[in-house]
Amino acid sequence: MILDIGNHILAGALQISVDEYEQTLEKLHEKRVISDELYQELRSLGGFRNILVHGYLDLNTDLVYAYYKKALDVFPQFVAEVDSWLEAYVAKMSGCQC
Repeated sequence: MILDIGNHILAGALQISVDEYEQTLEKLHEKRVISDELYQELRSLGGFRNILVHGYLDLNTDLVYAYYKKALDVFPQFVAEVDSWLEAYVAKMSGCQC
């Protein structure tokens, strides 16, 4: 979900397309949508998503659980940072001096 939301922001608001999921997080960080700290926390999610979807490695349930817990832990921070960025973006696009 984090990567999908990020892709929508990049494509819709910033007119940026990426070829790989890891680039989604890199571009969100580069465009200051997410903080340095959050970027560091999320960096490996794109690669892990590819492992899950494409079955590059044997499925390790302990690793799946660890990434699942990590995603749950950082999701509230991701939501807060994206919400803050979206508020600023909408204000900028509407010309609001809020």
